[in-house]
Amino acid sequence: MHNPKKIFLMHYSPVNSGAVAMAESAIESIQKTFLKSEIIIESDFPKQTRKMFPNVKVVKRAFSTASLKVTRKSFSLEFIFKNFSFLTRVILVFLFSFLAAIFKFKKTPFSGVNAMIGSDLVISLAGDSISQDYSYILRFYEFWLIKRFNTPNILYAQSVGPFDGNSRKLAQRSLNWVTAILARDKKTIELMKKYGVKVPIYRTADAAIMLPTITDKEVKKVVRQNNLNKAKKVGIVIRDIKFTQYSEEEYDKYQKGMVNIIKFLEKLNLKPIFVTSSIVDFNAILKFKKKYDVNYPIIKLFNYKPSQDKGILQILYFLISPRMHPIILASSSDGCVPVICLGREFKMKEYMDLAGLKDNYLDMIPFKEDLLKKKIKKLITNYDKIKSKLERSLPKMKRMSSSNIDIVKKIIS
Repeated sequence: MHNPKKIFLMHYSPVNSGAVAMAESAIESIQKTFLKSEIIIESDFPKQTRKMFPNVKVVKRAFSTASLKVTRKSFSLEFIFKNFSFLTRVILVFLFSFLAAIFKFKKTPFSGVNAMIGSDLVISLAGDSISQDYSYILRFYEFWLIKRFNTPNILYAQSVGPFDGNSRKLAQRSLNWVTAILARDKKTIELMKKYGVKVPIYRTADAAIMLPTITDKEVKKVVRQNNLNKAKKVGIVIRDIKFTQYSEEEYDKYQKGMVNIIKFLEKLNLKPIFVTSSIVDFNAILKFKKKYDVNYPIIKLFNYKPSQDKGILQILYFLISPRMHPIILASSSDGCVPVICLGREFKMKEYMDLAGLKDNYLDMIPFKEDLLKKKIKKLITNYDKIKSKLERSLPKMKRMSSSNIDIVKKIIS
């Protein structure tokens, strides 16, 4: 199969710039590699995705969890009551897709299922969402479903895991249903070997690294409106409490610490500016600004394509972020912007190592204000040396990033 007729991009949810960056990179690479293939992408928000990618067919995500409402207990009457419509849809999708898998027919009332089982190649854009922190049971069911139709299914530039207890037992079985895993970090490869996953695993890098840096009219407007060319601007990302593993008390300490960091930057004659890659974090920044009376503008990266985000971020002096993709988009832009990472997940630490910025990584748990100030001072003192090191690392990073589509082509040839 040198040129699959239909390529289905699965597990896409445009909730942040990282997910959009993976999709933009994958679509661009597929269009250049498989010239005659039709690309179909599933989305939690089809209307938004059609606007972002007008030349690609978009279908409603079959097992979308976007409307899922979190409750104190997952298995409770409260959960059922609040998620009745969600559960009803999931059950119906499951029943129709299961019957399709058993009797091998490719038409159901759900366009997302039809695209999944009717394509010649499936590429998962899950990023890091194939782990026990997300709806992994639905993901594993999809892997089984695709396997039933003998369709190649490739996990594209991903961080997979971790899994513990019963979830690990299920992962050991289910991850062997995919065709190959393209791992963007060494930890994923270690975990897959530990879990007994036997499918081919390739070491690559995040797909967003190879995106171009675009400076168009929209980008220039953002630069002009926020005076990014004036003074030395430092991007600040404030992360929402969700998935930080912070308690309310620890999150309060983190926020107060970032207020002090902003004051510290001001004393160094640097101009902070807020940067956000998701609506969730945008709302967190609004609350942060109001609570602590911090009056700096916000750049909403999620309003633009990630290649445009690179055009915006490349002008920053440096960036401080607990989110991975603002870090990737800034450091892999044409500006090679140095970054300080407040890390939580192994994927972030490994990216910083790959970028030659190992010393700029700081574990987010617990938040250490004094250590972050030391990292900032060290970055400013050694700025040219650190930026030069990043510039030397970037060509290799881009080759690793572009290898994702090369490996896909090799697998299906």
